[in-house]
Amino acid sequence: MRTTKNPAGTDITTYCYPTRGCDSPWGRLYSWTTAMYTDTTATDCGQKKRGICPLGWHIPSDYTSCANDDFPLLSTYLGGDSLSGGAMKASGTTYWSSVGGSCASMGTCFFGVGAGYWISGMFWLSRGYGPLWSSFQVSSNNARFRLLLPTDATFSRYDDVKTMGFSVRCAKDDPTVSDFYYPSGTYTSAVLPAGGAANWGTASWHSTLSGQPEITLKARSCADINCTGATDWGSCDTTTTIANGASLTSGVPNCMNNLQRFIQYQVGLSSNSPYTVTPTFDDITFAYDIVPDASFIGGFQFIGSVKIW
Repeated sequence: MRTTKNPAGTDITTYCYPTRGCDSPWGRLYSWTTAMYTDTTATDCGQKKRGICPLGWHIPSDYTSCANDDFPLLSTYLGGDSLSGGAMKASGTTYWSSVGGSCASMGTCFFGVGAGYWISGMFWLSRGYGPLWSSFQVSSNNARFRLLLPTDATFSRYDDVKTMGFSVRCAKDDPTVSDFYYPSGTYTSAVLPAGGAANWGTASWHSTLSGQPEITLKARSCADINCTGATDWGSCDTTTTIANGASLTSGVPNCMNNLQRFIQYQVGLSSNSPYTVTPTFDDITFAYDIVPDASFIGGFQFIGSVKIW
């Protein structure tokens, strides 16, 4: 993060390494108390503490023995605590004192950097230490963080005093909003507006397949943002789900009705035995035509799409 204000718009204390500045990807350093803003420590698995993160994001969770908290989930997906750091670190020696990791460019991977730390008025270990705060307070004085190092591929869990200035990387509140899914399971999107009464076209997306994983997509149209009266997911596409690039109405049975103004989708991800790699799914686009208002004079028709990044 690089913010200098809390969610209320008030200035906060941050630390900016003087020899390199605070531009991306270095960012600023924060004490744990500053990072958490008015939030208290996480006290159970899965709790989302916003802290100084933007609306819809939170300080990564790392409560004791919670496999589905943010940092453990990320680490497991990338090979576990002994290997995941290598995939998370920026490559080369610009941001690390030695070889770095395998993440070649921002926007394609985590791109972790050796931002160093601040303590008692001094900055230390730029390019040699990459600590990231979590939302868990271990004691009244100490909080949990994860650490990237230039010399190995680990992403280890440690505790340190809350007055240390460490980096903060925010996590998205709901993976169904970010529309990038990687663990096996079923995920349901937010209700998405088309911008008017729509004649629905096709659905297309990007996915990374390794081995023979399975991706299934269901979609339903809705009359309002709350999907009031929409068909239950259990009744949608129980025989044939929608294929990549196919018509939204190709499911059997389908739950898409023309002239409705909203759409919601549900994606199921699985990896068939004996394959162990789960699929990724992102960048989904729904094509549709907006039906002109009856009071509009002429034959204009808007062609549009809902595109999720």
